[in-house]
Amino acid sequence: MATESRAPVKFSLHRSLCPISDESTISDSSCLLSVLSYNVLAESYVKRDNFQYASARVKDFHYRCSRITSELRYYRPHVICMQEVDRPDRLQHAFSATEYGHSYAKRDGGKRDGCLTLYDLDTLLLLKTKKVSYNTLALSAAELDRRRWRRDNVALL
Repeated sequence: MATESRAPVKFSLHRSLCPISDESTISDSSCLLSVLSYNVLAESYVKRDNFQYASARVKDFHYRCSRITSELRYYRPHVICMQEVDRPDRLQHAFSATEYGHSYAKRDGGKRDGCLTLYDLDTLLLLKTKKVSYNTLALSAAELDRRRWRRDNVALL
């Protein structure tokens, strides 16, 4: 499906976005791919004492989920990479199974959050995914202080 056919929904937040390349240098517009990365702020990290400057409304996951999905629908990127996702079912549900496919990787060490990647089914086909554990990478590098680098972070490729 061509990018021009994407119908954005109304959204009140206007961000200044910086393209990473000049589209005029690309001769074939079918080669364009839009990627949006978003830190969701896991619900498990929003505790009473954290983020004291933020109102209770903004801390509420349902409110934030609604705002996040509205923004993602506004930009309608081909790929959405989300971090600190501890409720992947709610974010996946916000996007129809006919719109976006998804893949989720939970963090190591008993953490409750992880990475969620959504991809436009009209444009992309998922062939393979790989979860990368940074703990494993840090532990395999003998010169690194293991405790310093053990954060239980993961990546989803």
